Amino acid sequence: MKRLFYIFFCIFLFQTANAIGATKLLRMNKLDSNDLTQIFFTCDTLPEYHHQVFGKRINLFFSNTTIDNAFSLLEGGDTIVKNLIDTRDNTTILSFFLRYPPQKVDISTTGEDKLVLEILAGNEYSRVYRDFTQKFGGLSVVQDDRMDYTNPLASSPYIHDWSSFFSRYLAPVDIPVPVTYTLPEFPIYASFPSNDTEKHLFSTFPAEIIEAGRSEMWDEVLSSTLIAIGSEFNQDKKKILAFTYGESLLRKGDWKSAYKQFYLLADNYPAELIGFWAKYLLLYITAVYDDPFLAAYEADEFAKRVPAVSNLSAYLHLLRIETALATKEMEKMLQLLESPYVAIPDKIFDTVELRRADQLWASAKRVPAYAAYKSTDNLLLEKHSYSLNGYCDSLFRFKNFAGAAECYQQLNILVEEKNTRALVAYMGALSKLQTADKDKNLTELFIEIEDTYPGTEGAYRAALKKNDHRYLLDPKWLSQGIKYYHALGENSSWKDVNEEAFLKEAISYHLLNETENAIPILMKLIRDFRTGKLKTHSEALLITLLPGEIRRLIEEKQYLKALALAKQNKYYFERNWIKTDLFPELADAYLQANLNKEAEKSYLYLYDISPKNKKEDYFLPLIRSIFDQGKYYMVDDYATQYDYLYPEGKYKADILDLRLQALILLDKYDKAMALLPDPLPEDVKTRQFAASVYFYNNEFEKSRDILSAIDHRQLSTDDIFILAESFLRTEDYPGATPLFEELIEKDYRPEQCMYRLAEIANKNGDREKSLKYYEKIVEKGNDSLWTKYAERELRFIRLSESIQKGLDG
Repeated sequence: MKRLFYIFFCIFLFQTANAIGATKLLRMNKLDSNDLTQIFFTCDTLPEYHHQVFGKRINLFFSNTTIDNAFSLLEGGDTIVKNLIDTRDNTTILSFFLRYPPQKVDISTTGEDKLVLEILAGNEYSRVYRDFTQKFGGLSVVQDDRMDYTNPLASSPYIHDWSSFFSRYLAPVDIPVPVTYTLPEFPIYASFPSNDTEKHLFSTFPAEIIEAGRSEMWDEVLSSTLIAIGSEFNQDKKKILAFTYGESLLRKGDWKSAYKQFYLLADNYPAELIGFWAKYLLLYITAVYDDPFLAAYEADEFAKRVPAVSNLSAYLHLLRIETALATKEMEKMLQLLESPYVAIPDKIFDTVELRRADQLWASAKRVPAYAAYKSTDNLLLEKHSYSLNGYCDSLFRFKNFAGAAECYQQLNILVEEKNTRALVAYMGALSKLQTADKDKNLTELFIEIEDTYPGTEGAYRAALKKNDHRYLLDPKWLSQGIKYYHALGENSSWKDVNEEAFLKEAISYHLLNETENAIPILMKLIRDFRTGKLKTHSEALLITLLPGEIRRLIEEKQYLKALALAKQNKYYFERNWIKTDLFPELADAYLQANLNKEAEKSYLYLYDISPKNKKEDYFLPLIRSIFDQGKYYMVDDYATQYDYLYPEGKYKADILDLRLQALILLDKYDKAMALLPDPLPEDVKTRQFAASVYFYNNEFEKSRDILSAIDHRQLSTDDIFILAESFLRTEDYPGATPLFEELIEKDYRPEQCMYRLAEIANKNGDREKSLKYYEKIVEKGNDSLWTKYAERELRFIRLSESIQKGLDG
């Protein structure tokens, strides 16, 4: 029985010894720095440890180690995807799963019961170059300074001189000039004789009708044709006259009556040539007056049935080319132009070549289009307003502004629609402006367009350019012009005009050094015109202005406004379009605005992205932000990391101060004392903290000696209180008394200080003075604790006096 008891006792003793000797793993924290990841482990005592690497997995073994209840795993990220924890045979195992096999893994101690695991991250190429990286100790981290061509600053030509935007920026103008479709010469019947009989019929056609038609006397043609139809008995001739009557109606502009005439001919003679030509003219009328898409579809179908032996196939082919142009089907148009299956007669050869130039221009092939237009007969160009518009645009784009001005003047005669005429007039005036930008009369020309075509796109564009021209003539006018730009942006019905007006308003504010007014306009502009033609320039100006405006707000201590502005534009920070030298100021702004959690994240990010020689600068504000959040354990951890990374760091003293404060607040006085430098440095701040550490660890002589050696004027009220208490605890009552009296005058813990003075008076045998202090505490009664103490002392004193009187009596 005794032996069994002895065995159980030994087992119990062994288990107890193991429990007593076990290490507790308290926390782990991670620092990322480009390719290097550091994980710091905090333990109550240093455990035995080793590690193993298996491909993408790192196992870390802690012998005889348990896990604290508050211990938490790391969040997954780019380097460490996940991490797990396990316990086997009194050994704690931490496993880290990496995205790529690491290039190097190392673990070491910091000398303060902390471990640091260093992982040099791998990448998709590191396995291939493993021998190379081992030879050179891992890959070097290189800042990527390559040009980001998506950055608006790389795309906008105005970033160095925004005033040039008013003269250099020429908004692309799309003038809606309709396609002019080609009709055969009058009479069309002359284009399609194919046999001797038909030729004979045409040769006997009334000459007076042909002459009147070629003179465009359509009423006379119609009258003569009706008379001829009534007197003609030959049915073939009647068909020709009926066809010509319909043609005359069409050329006169009565397309509805013409449509009816051709419909009857096509319906009654579907298999005859005249019926085919009637169908062709029905398609022409549909293209011109109704729907070019429908005409294009039906023309494609009709082309499959047209006899190849007649000229009709060539004119139908041209109609298909022109409907493709009208419907913007450029690939189809090109295929038709290059088709080898249709012979083009000389009469329309030049027109087909003109359409080839139109196809190049509509496909934005500017150089070959310009060359093709230059080789075209001017008389032919003047008959086709669409083509003339393309030619005018080509002249303007290739800076032949004098030629463009003359061209637009000719085009203005051909177009009829009000908005189109306004745009043509505007482009003509703009062409003149490029050759004589200092001519004051041009301002009047833009005003004339604005007045002649009110409410049109051309009028609004003229108003914009009028304001630009006034500024270019007199830069002082800009302050007045701002309101005009704003009004144009608000009132125009054309999105491109709105966008340009608002951007010019923002640029004007920028040139007047009113950045605070420019930025809201730019932000709204980018938000409202997400696909605008000027978005790149708007973003370039915003990116240019933001750093200065944020710095201004920070300098004026408007931290919340600065942070709000940065947050609203975080997209540009995330893309690294705004230089990271602004990030420290933003992080400091978070700290100044007491947004400590955001400050902490900012400093960690700065630490991550910064080059090695800059990283140390972010430790102190990082630790301060953590301290202000009350995360005192983390202050201790990060301070440990700082000491490990920068043993002789330039912020060592300041970080030590924060760490000592954190340890005091955590009641870890022994650890705080162990951190105190020996001997103490001369700087007052460190000595003050040292005195606090010694005081709270009940080493009152040391706290007294340290604070007594400091100039009294440099002591805070907290320091004076600790010094007074230290004098009291070392029974130096003459030293303590004036200090407690000073604190009462400063209204610093007055009840406690009076209580201490009462104790000193009592120690000195001055019972009456002691009694007065107690009564004063009770009378004041602001601190319930010391008031209770004083009331208790008063009761005791009065009870003692009562007992004494009874004994004396």
